[in-house]
Amino acid sequence: MVRQQGCHENIAIAFAWHRTDSDMVKSGTGISLHAADDTPCIVIDTNVLLDIWVYRNPATLNLLAALEIGQLRWLATAAMREELMRVLNYAHIALRREKEGLSLQAVMDAFDRLSLSANDAPRSAVVCKDPDDQKFIDLAVAHSAILLSKDKLVLKLRTRLTAFGVKTTAEWSGKT
Repeated sequence: MVRQQGCHENIAIAFAWHRTDSDMVKSGTGISLHAADDTPCIVIDTNVLLDIWVYRNPATLNLLAALEIGQLRWLATAAMREELMRVLNYAHIALRREKEGLSLQAVMDAFDRLSLSANDAPRSAVVCKDPDDQKFIDLAVAHSAILLSKDKLVLKLRTRLTAFGVKTTAEWSGKT
């Protein structure tokens, strides 16, 4: 699988992932899909990822579908991946995963297949009071990406982030 950094390059997606009652399963043909140059980039906060895979929030279905078909380029760093893995192991979330029959490996496989690996971004001029959220802001600013977060401290920065070409929203509407 080819993974490229940036928002104006072709990417290859070998498989899409769908949630079933017991676990995530691969689907798709394995044929590479090349995104057009105007495919918007998105940075997704960990809480939204939990809504997709652990809590199965119906409001995230359109986002997951957009990621699966290559309508969006989801940028993520190694630190974001590590944060998700750490959060998935929190006791209350691990219990929820167990109840849903959702393995840690299935979530991380989905993360790896749907996201594009990006380098850590330089510190942006927009600083969040929560240092755990800064990496999401920095990456969104570096790529003029959509920033999807439910974090109140991040959402308070909407106006400032707009000046850097970042659209910040709590829920994916399907519109860029």
